[in-house]
Amino acid sequence: MKTHPTSWRLTAEDKALLAQLSQQYGLTQIDVIRHLMRLATQEGIHLGRGTQMETVKVFSWVTGSVLCEGEGSIRDVLVRANLAGANLDGARLVRANLDTGELWEEYLTQTVPALLIAGGQPLEACIDHWQCDSWDNCPMAWAFQVGSIEDVPLLYRPRARQFIQLFDAKLIPCPVGEAI
Repeated sequence: MKTHPTSWRLTAEDKALLAQLSQQYGLTQIDVIRHLMRLATQEGIHLGRGTQMETVKVFSWVTGSVLCEGEGSIRDVLVRANLAGANLDGARLVRANLDTGELWEEYLTQTVPALLIAGGQPLEACIDHWQCDSWDNCPMAWAFQVGSIEDVPLLYRPRARQFIQLFDAKLIPCPVGEAI
């Protein structure tokens, strides 16, 4: 099968449909797209003219950089998307597979509590640090009693960075109840 590079950019027709759906459902256009992406990844719906595309490239609307590209359906390519630096505020990650090998639910119920007590602090006390606005009151600074991310023990540093990225996007609920 001959392949032709195809950019996944909106045509005028796509933009009109997006505007129509946005108005019809009272959503922003980005929320319509997020909903379509969620459907594509959760329900196996393929976004394209068929089940197989030639070469699919998914671009960041903000930077214009290629988030992912490859052969196959858009869904297949999105599974491999590199979302480092993406704005995930309010994203719904149910059943998501994290690049560290666990499901989102496992990350929240097992990894987060283990990370918060890895520095010897009691889990119940983390609630006082959940309304973080600087490193000084960040849950990771508290958990390891350190002055910067570079001071977190090397073994935990990648997980601390991952936590901070997800925490800053307001995706991690406090594991011990409602934070005040």
